[in-house]
Amino acid sequence: MITASTDTVQPAIDLASLALCKSDNPADPVESPPVNTTDGAGLGTIDGAAVSGPMLPPAAMQSAPAEAAAGSAVTGDNTNPTDSVMENADAAPITPADSVMNDDVAAGKSEGDVPAPPTRPPPIPPRADPKPAIKPAVQSISRIGRIEESARQQDAAEVMSNIFDLISCAITGDSILREGEQGDAIKNLFFGDVTTVMEKSDGVQKVQELRDHFLVATGQRDRSLYATLDEDFGLGEIADGGGMRYDYVEKAAPIQIINVKRLQFKEGKPVYDHSHIGLEKTMYMDRYLARTPTLSEAQLLELRKAQWAKQKELRELDAKRTKLQTTGIEGLNLPECLEATSDFVNSLATEKSEHEQPSSSQDFLPTPPPELSDTLHTRAADLAADLSGIDDQITLLESKIDTVFEDCNSVPYRLHAVFTHRGDVRSGHYWIYIYDFHKDEWRVYNDENVDQVEQESVVLDKEEAHRPKVSTGVVYIRADLVDDYTEAVCRQPEKTEEDTQKDIEMKDVTFDDDPDDEMPALEPVDLKDVPVIDGVEKE
Repeated sequence: MITASTDTVQPAIDLASLALCKSDNPADPVESPPVNTTDGAGLGTIDGAAVSGPMLPPAAMQSAPAEAAAGSAVTGDNTNPTDSVMENADAAPITPADSVMNDDVAAGKSEGDVPAPPTRPPPIPPRADPKPAIKPAVQSISRIGRIEESARQQDAAEVMSNIFDLISCAITGDSILREGEQGDAIKNLFFGDVTTVMEKSDGVQKVQELRDHFLVATGQRDRSLYATLDEDFGLGEIADGGGMRYDYVEKAAPIQIINVKRLQFKEGKPVYDHSHIGLEKTMYMDRYLARTPTLSEAQLLELRKAQWAKQKELRELDAKRTKLQTTGIEGLNLPECLEATSDFVNSLATEKSEHEQPSSSQDFLPTPPPELSDTLHTRAADLAADLSGIDDQITLLESKIDTVFEDCNSVPYRLHAVFTHRGDVRSGHYWIYIYDFHKDEWRVYNDENVDQVEQESVVLDKEEAHRPKVSTGVVYIRADLVDDYTEAVCRQPEKTEEDTQKDIEMKDVTFDDDPDDEMPALEPVDLKDVPVIDGVEKE
């Protein structure tokens, strides 16, 4: 058990920045380049603050013209006044402000009119501090705002992947993987080796990759976790239509993360999927592995083929169901649209019979046959029954798929954590449930607070609400490793010395050999003065 002296969990801003962003400076805005106070540019600083004011003209403007007058102190090919060739080496240096300008010569001034060199040097401008005082960095609100903005663009899966990358960069590897990647503790714990089999006309091709999570979708309906994984690992068509493909796990990760894709897109618009996923406290990975302690690769392949046949029926039913649910009217499926049309036709026929002279708005409408409304109503009822029956058939087929692997239970994984979200595509709130295998209890970690969950149904059961909480990711630990690889955090605040009662030493009462001696009479004690010792719950 990991204990801590505080009753809340609140990471520092730097740690949060690293977890949520690719660096500790997330999306810095473009700023003007700072004034370099260490070189000759600018007017320097005073007490660490940059000095602003009129600047000297550029070097090109400070130089003399190409054709200087005869006897001028500046040569014609000079471009930098500090590098000028002087006629008299003993003369005082001439500053740019005292240089002879062409306009004076053009005005008819003679050499004798040239003003004398200045008798004192120009004032020295402020210079940069040789060692400016280092001021402590103050965490600005703008940086916190940038971190929040970066966090809004990521989900829990992206944050977790970023943390894995940062930790891998910070630790020493212990091996080299097949693609030249670093093998380390992160790869050994969280990454599984997944093989993709592509059956094409020119042969079978296998591709292997490391995955730190499985990504599943609910299909816009309540499903079990097995059903979502079966679809992800099932037989499907290759994108270009060049064959079939399926996946299996060559080597499973000891800690398996499964993320749920909640954000879907319909007609180019984001839609949040609030469907419930039924979680298993113990999940068996056998059906997704290349081989198990009890089944060979060929035996598992035969079971998968039986599963694929039922999954094909499942896809056909799902396509039919989607067709019945899709109409051009938002919020209405096909049976509901027909029912609404039947009501409209019926009302139209009623108005025709009640009014001898039809209204101007209905002059162009023909008189509907009396049996049309009844026909539409009957058809709507039939399609509604078909739609309801399809849902029942889909649920039955998914249960039959589970029975294919009912004897495959040699590789168990235990549920350890559930990432939870309540909200929609625009906003929401995350928290996490973590199961303590040592204490046999769930805890909820919500922002800064950590509390015990009284009923397990709060974590596993579907919430009946307008915007119910949903699981966005789950973490499973291989059953034989839960004691070695998990240790939940339990907050136990430390008490100050004033709040802590010291132990009272208990001594036995002794009597002299004289039998007449008696225990001394006890003085009356006021109960208000008796200290109270807080009890400690036994582990």
